[in-house]
Amino acid sequence: MTQKWKTDPTLYDCDVEEIDGQVKKKLDYENTYVKEFLDADPLRDWESFDRCKDLWNWCMSKLENPDISKWRVMDCGTKDCQFPEWLLDKVEYAVGIEISEPYVKYAQERNRPIIDVDVCDIEFTDESFDFMFAHHLLGLTQDFRKGLAEMYRVLKVGGFMVTLDNIPGNKRKHYSYVDSMDTVKEWLKGEDFEGHEILYFDRNPYNKDLVGEVILFMEKK
Repeated sequence: MTQKWKTDPTLYDCDVEEIDGQVKKKLDYENTYVKEFLDADPLRDWESFDRCKDLWNWCMSKLENPDISKWRVMDCGTKDCQFPEWLLDKVEYAVGIEISEPYVKYAQERNRPIIDVDVCDIEFTDESFDFMFAHHLLGLTQDFRKGLAEMYRVLKVGGFMVTLDNIPGNKRKHYSYVDSMDTVKEWLKGEDFEGHEILYFDRNPYNKDLVGEVILFMEKK
C-alpha cells in the first residue's frame, strides 16, 4: 500500500514558509498536518520494522558488550509499535510513543506497548530511559530541535540516543524541514546538553544507496 501523501495532492498545501530561520510547511500542525498527513497512512504493520532492528543491531555493535537486560527503551514515533514489542524480551522495559490516534488504537488492539505522547513534549521525568530511539521521525515534528532536546532530557547519564532521518528533508512530506547535516551539527554545538559524546553522525552506514539518510548516535555524559 502506498502512503497517501505520495499519490493524493489534495491532502496538503505543499507551500513552505520560513519561521525563525527554519523552513516549515504552511499548515497548522495539530489540526491539519497530523490529521491529514500522519493519520492518512494506511493502517498496517510497516516493513520499516526490519530497518529498526537493523539500526538497533548496528548500535549494539558499536558498544562494548552492553548489558541491556536492565535497560529502559523508548521508541519515538513508533507507528505500529512492532519494534518496542520486539524489544520486550531483551530489555527490562520498552515503550513506543505516537501521536497518530489511529495508530495508537491499532497497536493497542494488538497489545503492543504504546502510549499517546508527543516527542516534543515527552510526559516522563528527566533521566528515565537508557536508550532513546527515533526512526524517520524528527522531520515530521513541529520542531526537530525540540524533539531532540526532549529525547535528550529523558535520557539517563550514560545512556544512548540514536536517530535516523532524511537530510535534506522532503519539503512536501516533512513539517520540520532540515536542509543539511551542517544545520544539525551547528545546533548541537550551540546547545547546552550538559555534556555528550557523538559516537556517529554521518550517512547511513549499512545502506550506502540511501544517500539522504543520516544517523546521529550519541552518549549522554
